[in-house]
Amino acid sequence: QNSCFENYEVLCVVGTLNPNIANLPFIALDDLILQESRNTLDQYLAPYLSASNLDEFKKNIVKNFSLSNIMNALTILNPTKLLEHVADAIDRLQNEMHLSLSNNTCFGLYVHVSCLIERLVMNRGIEVYRDIEGFQTEQKLFIELVERSFAAVESFYGVRIPVEEIGYMFDYVKNDKNYQKRV
Repeated sequence: QNSCFENYEVLCVVGTLNPNIANLPFIALDDLILQESRNTLDQYLAPYLSASNLDEFKKNIVKNFSLSNIMNALTILNPTKLLEHVADAIDRLQNEMHLSLSNNTCFGLYVHVSCLIERLVMNRGIEVYRDIEGFQTEQKLFIELVERSFAAVESFYGVRIPVEEIGYMFDYVKNDKNYQKRV
């Protein structure tokens, strides 16, 4: 009975709570973020969006969901601007790695790296990572890719991401199902 249904072709409902509308599929937002419903959303939107537009749409959902979490955690930096910079850097990293990370991994990286940048701006970075020498030896390429991908972020905020923090970023990436398939 809502005018939305009269004015638009509603394909499905995406949200946090199922409105239980007859003959209208529901996709839980948390399932979408964790990629539990990825193919379902693709199924409904594929006739209307190109593959690249569909990927961009899903990235934006994750990014915007991440923004609300980041806003609660940051105290001095502009979360919207910071997330834009971080999202661009993570996209560059994925391109450099020739890998598409899952939404769950990207979400974790958005939040982690945004909070990391604020900690670095406030001079509160970490300097401990288990077996840092082994990490530096085994993951030389990953460290170089992160340094290249995040150069603009580091320049904009006047910080340098230490290798120990790159180690924690690698922990997110190495546990990603798409990275695991490559190894």
